[in-house]
Order: sequence, then structure tokens, then C-alpha cells
Amino acid sequence: MNKENETRVSTESKELNISDKNSNINLENCCYYCNKPFIKELWCEECDPFRMVEDIKQVGEGAFSKVYSAIWNNGKTKYSKQDDGSWKKEESNPIKVALKKLNGSQNMLDEHLNELKVHCNSSRTSLTFHGMTKDPDPKEFMMVLKFANQGNLRSFLSNNFNNILWEDKINYLYCLIYDLENLHNIGYYHKNLHSGNILQIDNIPYISDFRISEPLFKQKSDDKICGFWCNYG
Repeated sequence: MNKENETRVSTESKELNISDKNSNINLENCCYYCNKPFIKELWCEECDPFRMVEDIKQVGEGAFSKVYSAIWNNGKTKYSKQDDGSWKKEESNPIKVALKKLNGSQNMLDEHLNELKVHCNSSRTSLTFHGMTKDPDPKEFMMVLKFANQGNLRSFLSNNFNNILWEDKINYLYCLIYDLENLHNIGYYHKNLHSGNILQIDNIPYISDFRISEPLFKQKSDDKICGFWCNYG
């Protein structure tokens, strides 16, 4: 990653107000884990979350990314407020997460930044985004996301369509409409919405893959909408 892109990512992250302690990023440019100042990039390499994951297995691959499942040993950090007003860090448990490696992200592109912007600004009911890490070998950025234990909606419906009640199918549509409304409320449109980009977690669908999403004000009359339809049943 060259200095220009480094500065750009840092600037973008401040605009996005990335303040989740699990992202290892804060606005004071200090590591949340050891409080050391960042030397080069967006986190302290000694405390990088990639060092805290194990059992990494590839579970999917697209044209622009690879997806892995992994066990995050420390899990998501939680704090409880004490009687004196201070906050105490609670003991966390390991959780299964998805690591989405962004191909070619050594030089951060607009598409990569778009995806980060959408996740960071989305509501808490959207797909959980824990933060960023980096694959140390090709030095490509990886997004740490909630793991989709039921795969994508396309495969889920293909394998279970006749066993799912219509009431549940209608509820999936309601959840997707709500998720899409949240995306529009933060000022973005998806541009590539199809069942392969909808993840199914505990019978709740979540819209994903915002790589080519753009702000609503950039939409042009000649813009094409990518995607395709699938018939089930």
C-alpha cells in the first residue's frame, strides 16, 4: 500500500467514524489493545485481529473477493457499566466469523471504500461488521463479518423451498425490504442485488456485497442495474 492510498484510507475511516473497539481503529490513531500509536497503517500489527483467529477455511470465492470461515478467539468485546460510572470489560467467548478478503486491496480502490462506507453507516439490524484485518502474506485487507450459517438465499431456497412455509417466505421479503430501505436511508443504492448477494443467518436474510454500490445522487438515467432473477418451485 503506497503512502497516498494509506492516507486516503485513514482519511476515509475518520469520515466514516469507525469507532468499534473490535476494529482496532480509532480516531486518535492509537491501538485499542495496547494504546501504542500507529506507525504505518490503520492498526498495530502486534495486536492485529488476524493473529487472534484460527481454523481458517475458504468457503467461497467471487470475481473480486474470497470468503473464509474462522474462529475469532477473543470474540466481540462487551463492556458493563459499574456503579461508580466506570466501564468494565467482560470476558468474551470465541465466535465464528467470516473473513472477506478484498482482492487487490493493497491499493485501496473506490469499490473497496464504498463497501466499507456502507457497512460502517448501516443500522445495527444490518449484517454485522466487526472491523478490518489484513492477510499478512499478500497484505490484502479482510473484512470481519458475521458468519452466514445458512449460506446465501439462492442456495438456501434451492435446497429448502418446498419445506419453507409461505408465511416464512413472505417474512424473508419483509426483512429484505427493511434492509434495502436502510441502505437507501444512508444514501446508497445497491446496483447488484440478487439472491447470491443475500446471506441467510438463523432464518433472517441480510443484503451483502456493496462493492459497486454508489451514493444516490450519483445515479444517472443511463446507469445499468446488474443482477438476475431465479425461479424457484
